[in-house]
Amino acid sequence: MKQPIDVSLISGRRPDLLERTLVSFQRHLFQFFEIANFRVNLDAFGGNEQDHAKCKEVIIKFFPKAKINEPRQPGFGKAVQFLWSTLESPFALHLEDDWIAHEDIKPEHVFPLFEGRTRQVTFLNEHKRRKGNALFDCKRTRSLFSPFKTYDIRKPLFTTSPGFIHSSFARICAELMDPALDPEKQFYNGFNAELENFANFYRNRFLIGQIQPDVISDTGRDWREVRKLEKSTVAGVSTWQSE
Repeated sequence: MKQPIDVSLISGRRPDLLERTLVSFQRHLFQFFEIANFRVNLDAFGGNEQDHAKCKEVIIKFFPKAKINEPRQPGFGKAVQFLWSTLESPFALHLEDDWIAHEDIKPEHVFPLFEGRTRQVTFLNEHKRRKGNALFDCKRTRSLFSPFKTYDIRKPLFTTSPGFIHSSFARICAELMDPALDPEKQFYNGFNAELENFANFYRNRFLIGQIQPDVISDTGRDWREVRKLEKSTVAGVSTWQSE
């Protein structure tokens, strides 16, 4: 199970959050894997030029050979598309700069889950918890004919939250992805039929913790609440706005 992986990291100009994330994943994940490539998309979001420089210092401290993409204009969809298109190893760990891990995540916990049609393994967290502790992340809707019955699974959901992804799957998704749209929602909201049709055959499985169900926690929500930022999605395009 010891095989090289790539790591892709979406980051804004939030050095404190970024360092917490890298410290946490160094302790609980990085040390157990052979990392062939470490790529970062560092967007001009959440801070100033000084914060940008600090983020670069943090990244290089952990991964001196990291390849850092620094676009002039921030764009989440564009960042995901870029990073997924550059994946080389058979599997990749996709990260964002505002998560912490709670327990060790090792190859033997991850790779056996890539069976059948599974192309992504997402770390379970409180925002991904599904009723009934489902094994796979799916969009569910109540039957039009029986509204009081249990949910019917309609579409698989894929995510940019931390987890592993099959690199060949990610590269095809990057080709089909519209960088102007929210990268997660265009898998299922009807705005990118080609991507939906391709991904619909595959599955995203949850990695459930050995110690507790939730493997990771989101630290970015507190950061956004302090700044009174709310996410708004209109016609498949997501933006952050002040309250």
